[in-house]
Amino acid sequence: RGPESVQQNSGVLRPAHEHALVAGLYGTRDQFRRAFRIAIAETGGAPRESLSDTASLANARASVLSELQALAPVSRSADGTAQLGPYYGFIGAPADKADPRHAPLYITTAERIAACPWEAFLGRLMRIEPIPDACAELPSADPRIIGALVHDFLQQLAAEALSRAGADTEIDDLATLARQTPVRISWPASREELERVLLDLAERKANEQGIRSPGFSRVLAARALGHLAVARRTSSTPDAAGSTGVVGTEVNGIVRTQSSGREVRFRADRVDASEDHTLVLIDYKTGKATADQKSEAARRESLRKRMSQGGSLQAGAYAIAAEQASDKAGIGEYLYISPVTPDHARSETVRSDDTDLIESFERSIATVFDVIDRGSFFPRLVDAATGSEPRRCSSCEVKEACIRGDSGLRHRLERWLEEAPAVSGAGVALVNMWKIGMNDS
Repeated sequence: RGPESVQQNSGVLRPAHEHALVAGLYGTRDQFRRAFRIAIAETGGAPRESLSDTASLANARASVLSELQALAPVSRSADGTAQLGPYYGFIGAPADKADPRHAPLYITTAERIAACPWEAFLGRLMRIEPIPDACAELPSADPRIIGALVHDFLQQLAAEALSRAGADTEIDDLATLARQTPVRISWPASREELERVLLDLAERKANEQGIRSPGFSRVLAARALGHLAVARRTSSTPDAAGSTGVVGTEVNGIVRTQSSGREVRFRADRVDASEDHTLVLIDYKTGKATADQKSEAARRESLRKRMSQGGSLQAGAYAIAAEQASDKAGIGEYLYISPVTPDHARSETVRSDDTDLIESFERSIATVFDVIDRGSFFPRLVDAATGSEPRRCSSCEVKEACIRGDSGLRHRLERWLEEAPAVSGAGVALVNMWKIGMNDS
């Protein structure tokens, strides 16, 4: 209802909560406070005699309105320092033992925090689930399901090879794996046998997803065949270290960062070893390669830039952990097995003795830890490089709990960042995390 309709119906008695609503939309903050206090008492939300309680609640609601006002100015503390409000992710430092930030940090969570601290806070730390889509489509061969199926097949293949050789498939200690004898992986002897094993895994995967559509598992298996054909061809050629075989599969590990000594955890799809006991920790990628330039130098530069921006950190963690476990230069590898990826771009590696890449990893991890410690989980409303909303926002699973889409609130963040040199405390962590989005040097 606009102001005109309010005037036209000024002689009509309305409940107090309607007056509070109109005052909140079109009135002053004082008008809203008075109307809101009456509305609370009218609805039985608080006893009439508890005037201090209703006043506090009204003041709190007025503060919320001011905070969400599209063109509200950047607020300032007593010393003149620019401040952002609580809707920008400032949750404070951990103060309670139950705070989920005390749990071990996994490398995938670190990457999520770098991409958008607010999304990671809601999804990874608070475990908020996306709102169910009432108009969800029928089951489809989602790339994530295909990727999980391919991972399951390759993991089973490696585990069977290790078991046949009498190796312990439950070893998670990289130092122990470095002393193991590498085992060559044997693929099914015939296409029929491969398809039988794959279909069995596809049926299990469909059941895990709660999909009972007849023939759906066959669709999954058919979509996965192309990836497996690439993986089989790739396994017949030496990897980055001239690996002679696999020593572990689905291995959990811990890397101690060189800058602070703090630990980050990870899970590697496969661990290979060469004759000189160099460890290669591999992460299967079933999507298209991020960098597919012909030039190896160009692909490496793309990887370095992504790592400096807080992405592709897994390979760095793998490489450092491999070296810490074996006292030899370790290797972390992304192995792209999508049929659409050109062969020259299938392997993307990080060596622990590659100073530029490791320094990029260390800087990004240090920035992530600072965000966690200071409690600065801001929503990345703007792409630091382009000045527009990040593409990932449109597909974010918790976007309903974000202030995205409000140009006023986005501009407030931009105005605050213009005064970044004057910030302190949690603001420092925000600025540093913001800047890694622009890192290209």
